[in-house]
Amino acid sequence: MTKKIKILRVSNASEHTSAPLNSFTLARNRFYKDEHTTFLAFFKNKLNAVDVYFEQYRNVGFSDSSRLSFIEANGNKLKFWKFIKKWLSDLNINNESGIIHIHQPRSGMLASIASRFYLKRIPIIYTVHNNFLNFSTIHKLAIVINFILVNKVVFVSYDAYNSFNFFFPFFRNKFMVIQNGVDVERIDLTLDKSKNKNKNKEFKIFKFISTGRFTEQKNQFFLIRAFSKIKDNNNWTLEIFGDGKYKQQLLNLIDELDLSNQIFLKPTVTRDEILEIYSQRDAYVSSALWEGLPVAVMEAMTCSLPSIVSNIPSHQELGNHDGVLITGLSEDEWQNNLTYFLTLNKSQLIKLGEENKKIIKDKHNMRLMMDKYRKLYIKHLDHK
Repeated sequence: MTKKIKILRVSNASEHTSAPLNSFTLARNRFYKDEHTTFLAFFKNKLNAVDVYFEQYRNVGFSDSSRLSFIEANGNKLKFWKFIKKWLSDLNINNESGIIHIHQPRSGMLASIASRFYLKRIPIIYTVHNNFLNFSTIHKLAIVINFILVNKVVFVSYDAYNSFNFFFPFFRNKFMVIQNGVDVERIDLTLDKSKNKNKNKEFKIFKFISTGRFTEQKNQFFLIRAFSKIKDNNNWTLEIFGDGKYKQQLLNLIDELDLSNQIFLKPTVTRDEILEIYSQRDAYVSSALWEGLPVAVMEAMTCSLPSIVSNIPSHQELGNHDGVLITGLSEDEWQNNLTYFLTLNKSQLIKLGEENKKIIKDKHNMRLMMDKYRKLYIKHLDHK
């Protein structure tokens, strides 16, 4: 294997909250100096997210934009395939070691088919970021084609892995789990630069926060009804950051329950903005029905937030600690845990939050996650 490793990372698009961009591209650029990554978006790249990242690391740590390039196909399949052909051709001409890593079903399928047509021996890794339930029928078909064409399939959680158990008889030898990780170093850097340093002050209003698209998966109707059980206690607020098809229905429910002065729907903000907001809130909540491995929960924990989360397998992978209350989908059970948090003083909450941050740092740190991918890359490059 040559010293330089060329990676073609294929995704639908890039934006501030994109895991293929933030975790697999920008963070890896900081960790491994011999990797040169081309990020190929089937649609478009929102490169202001990249500018923000390099501005953060201008004087801290190691990061080199010269080892990254960004290409977009604007939804044009021919342009998409032509670029893959050129990337593979350059790899062959220069006798370089290369690997393709795909992250979504349909753009990944197109890349896998093109790669097998142009250069059959190129290693392809496929990361599945969601539970099987979260994919549409057409995506599920694309997933099966990817399973056939790629060398290795990586699931971001044991829950996601087990949700594909009916494929085990056919593809088990290709399947493995590498749990999601959080870029603790970047979060610390973001929070260190925050202008708001009042987290340790005693609160008059307890501020809960939740994030996620307004969909069936995130289960915000249940969350709002659970909070309505404690509405007689008016020393709390809940902010839900997101957007989606159920926004108006959620607003209607909030009005119906007479909670418009305590529950607020907020628009989606950039990744660094939400981290700073986390640092100024008191607890995180998630009532999701399923997840891959919940990065939002882990980022909130890294920001030292105690959390109340639904009792689903992916949340269970984070462990049932004093600072992460895993709660069944019963409004009464949620009422009990929400009320319990409301009885805690600031120093008690800070202690729980610090324990949460240590859990992420020790067990779900992105560097640990990326080192496992590094070993996987090298294994397949050495045996291609």
